[in-house]
Amino acid sequence: MDQFEKQFVKMEVQAEIMESLMAGSTSLSTLEGEVNSWMQQVADDYGLEVSVGLPQFEKQFVNMEVQAEFMESSMAGSTLLSTPEGEVNSLMQQVADDYRLEVSVGMPQAAAQAILVKTTEKMDEDDLSWRLAELKAMG
Repeated sequence: MDQFEKQFVKMEVQAEIMESLMAGSTSLSTLEGEVNSWMQQVADDYGLEVSVGLPQFEKQFVNMEVQAEFMESSMAGSTLLSTPEGEVNSLMQQVADDYRLEVSVGMPQAAAQAILVKTTEKMDEDDLSWRLAELKAMG
C-alpha cells in the first residue's frame, strides 16, 4: 500500500466512526471493537513495519514531551525575567479598577534575580547611549 491508500483507509474508518457516533447508535464497546478490528487489520497488513516503527515512535514521542516540558518551563522563566514589575503592577491595578476589585497587599514579589537582570540591561543601555554620544561628538 502506498501512502495515499493508507491515508484513505484511515479516513474511511474515521468517517464511519463519526457517522455512527452522530447517529447515536454506537455504544462505547462497539466503538472500541471497531477501533480494535481496524488496528488488527493494520497490524496484519503491515506486520513487521508496525512492530519495528512503534518503539521508534514511542521514543520520539517521549523525547518530544521532554523537550516541550523544558521549553515551557524556560519560557515561563524568561517571561518572569523580561516583564518589568512596574508594568505588571500597573496592569493588575488597572484590571482591579475596571472590575472594582481590591488588590491584595500580600502579592508575591518577583525574584531578586529578575531585578538584577533588568538593572544590568539598563546599565548596558546607558553604556551604549554614552558610547553613541561620544561617537557623535567625535564625528
